Amino acid sequence: MNQNNLKVILKILIGSIFFVASILCNCYGQNDMMYIDDQKEITVRTGKGTEFKVIAMGKSGEKVEVLEFYENDWSKVKFPNGREGWVMSRFLTKQEPPSLSLKRLSESHNNLISKYETLQGQNNDVKSENKRLTDELEIKNMELADITSSYEALKSESSNYIKLKKQYDEVAKKLEENTKKAEMLESELENYYQNSNFRWFLSGAGLVFISFILGYLAKQPSRGRSSLLR
Repeated sequence: MNQNNLKVILKILIGSIFFVASILCNCYGQNDMMYIDDQKEITVRTGKGTEFKVIAMGKSGEKVEVLEFYENDWSKVKFPNGREGWVMSRFLTKQEPPSLSLKRLSESHNNLISKYETLQGQNNDVKSENKRLTDELEIKNMELADITSSYEALKSESSNYIKLKKQYDEVAKKLEENTKKAEMLESELENYYQNSNFRWFLSGAGLVFISFILGYLAKQPSRGRSSLLR
């Protein structure tokens, strides 16, 4: 095998290495965030092989950052707590594990139930408050109806009062006029009685005087009367 063939083979080998590396980079790129699959636990070692010391255990569904990869079998990862180590690449997946998805969905479901219960309680409170306000509104409407009825009655009574006041004023005015007329008639009647009594007094005095004259003449001697007759 000459040097030219060696160079060709070397080039092909180097190209194949770069091709495989590019594939690996597309599958598990550095600094990719990945998950530990649905295994219960996986070993985390100090190096890329089973002969290296186990320094931690990776839990199913735990999210890790891929720092390096090696021959598609081992990957160096970094855990959220900052610990770094090597794990078998076949236990890593870009897809969220079903158990983690189920856990997340379960937590979301529980949160929704909690929110529903909270909203249900608030809804019951709103219903209770609405019932209280409805009852209070009904009471206020009844009070308003009573006030309106009282107002209408007072309005009617006020109207009747105004009519009665007007009639009273008219009767009082007529009574005052009649009182004045009665006083005038009484005054005239009194004057009439006084004048009538004076006339009767004069008539009585005349009769007394005439009776006195007649009596005096009747007591004179007949001589005197005969001399008077001569």
